Amino acid sequence: ALCFVVGAFILIFGLEAFRAARFVLLFLLFMVPVPTALMDGIIRILQVGSTEFVALLFAITPVPVLREGFVFHLPNISIEVAPQCSGIRSSMALVITSVLAGHMFLKSGWKKSLLVLAVIPVTMFKNGIRIITLSLFAVYVDTRILTNSALHTDGGIVFFVLALLLMAPILFLLRRSEK
Repeated sequence: ALCFVVGAFILIFGLEAFRAARFVLLFLLFMVPVPTALMDGIIRILQVGSTEFVALLFAITPVPVLREGFVFHLPNISIEVAPQCSGIRSSMALVITSVLAGHMFLKSGWKKSLLVLAVIPVTMFKNGIRIITLSLFAVYVDTRILTNSALHTDGGIVFFVLALLLMAPILFLLRRSEK
């Protein structure tokens, strides 16, 4: 369908109009679903990276923790950084936002690419903070926060805003370096 739309656009308006509208038309590629094998690979990378950030963040807390792969054993609970904890949805949203912000605010292609690539560590760090936050609430407040809380199931937007706030200085520095 997307090829049809782009082809129809070129047929009706011509190549010159396509060149002018290239970003907008190619931006529609985000509508195309990512193939399952590629998505599974991305999820695995985000899961591994998020687990490493969780380990790093636990190391700076006073909480006693034992790690076994993707599982962290804390007092009274065990936390697994599952594939669902990879943050794939928020990372896709961050990629789309970064592509748009790069197009709007940056001139250099490599700086636009760098902004999009920065999404990977930012997402992993954001996931680490989310997992640590939920884990500490579970250990010190109530273990039900991991099963019956809105913060666990619907709190992703709070941490997505955190990721946007982490991306803002990166965009600012890249934009400032172009002047």
